[in-house]
Amino acid sequence: MIKIRRNWDKQLNMKTYIKYSVPILFLTGILLARAQTSEPQMNLTWQTRTYAPASYPGKHLPSGNSRVFLALDVVQNGKVADLSGQDIYWYRKDELFASGRGLVRTEFTTPGIALGSLDIRAEVLGLSLIKTISLPMTVPVAVIEAPFPGGQFKEKSITITAQPFFFNVPNMSWLTYEWSVNGKSPDSSEMPQALVINVNPGTADGYKMNISLKIVNPVADLESASQNAALTYRQ
Repeated sequence: MIKIRRNWDKQLNMKTYIKYSVPILFLTGILLARAQTSEPQMNLTWQTRTYAPASYPGKHLPSGNSRVFLALDVVQNGKVADLSGQDIYWYRKDELFASGRGLVRTEFTTPGIALGSLDIRAEVLGLSLIKTISLPMTVPVAVIEAPFPGGQFKEKSITITAQPFFFNVPNMSWLTYEWSVNGKSPDSSEMPQALVINVNPGTADGYKMNISLKIVNPVADLESASQNAALTYRQ
């Protein structure tokens, strides 16, 4: 009787094990399948070719009338998906500007007046994917590089330089540089982006110089930037 009872207990334990382990294994299989088939993720990237000095560490930003280059990809399960058969639509502020089968790269020109940011949206309808990015806009910037603490210097001859940012040119030689010192234009220089200031003999201690700079893109209407700086001569 005891032997029969023990066999019956073993059968009950086995049935209980099967009863609970089968659903657990089933759920585990579902979770593993879902983990192996992740949701597709769409990425949008952009770049522009406005000018900035080589020492500039940030991303070049578009200004008015800048050419912007866009690209998208879709990643699923760690792999880039083939979108050659997908219809892709590109929108700028809800206005369709490009579309096509497999159109993963496109470009456009920013408005002439650059203010705030510009929303760009891409849609891959066959995969029910939509992605929107905010494209930061800026204006051209002129910087006077005068590395003198407190704007004071003692040298008899100094050189200050102009640094343009975010103009629609491939390099700074395409731009024109207009300098003035206390309202007077200096003599022409072989390096127009640099200004050489020679202090005349007998110049009084504390003599102030107001430097003005205007950088202009001669092939683009209204594309310019200005900056002023104040320097003081000390003996």
